[in-house]
Amino acid sequence: PDAVCDLGQDVVADVLTYHVTEGRRFSNSVFNKNREKSIEMFNGEWITTNPDLTTNDVAGQTIPPVLPDGVNINASNGVIHVVDTVMLPF
Repeated sequence: PDAVCDLGQDVVADVLTYHVTEGRRFSNSVFNKNREKSIEMFNGEWITTNPDLTTNDVAGQTIPPVLPDGVNINASNGVIHVVDTVMLPF
């Protein structure tokens, strides 16, 4: 909790909303088998998804997939795609 407070509410909100996009996006709309795809996130920044199921954030990190084939986890308010890295919008 103290580390979150040290970052400030605006930074925490920016990071959290960088992990959410509008709509119900199943893996076939997140990843393209033939080319990179840019997706706008809820905070207004972009991620790039790649044919090898990796994702690049604006900080330059390459995030590997955790689940095979970009598995879709249905939730009542969207679709979850699991990553084990914090994507950074700055």
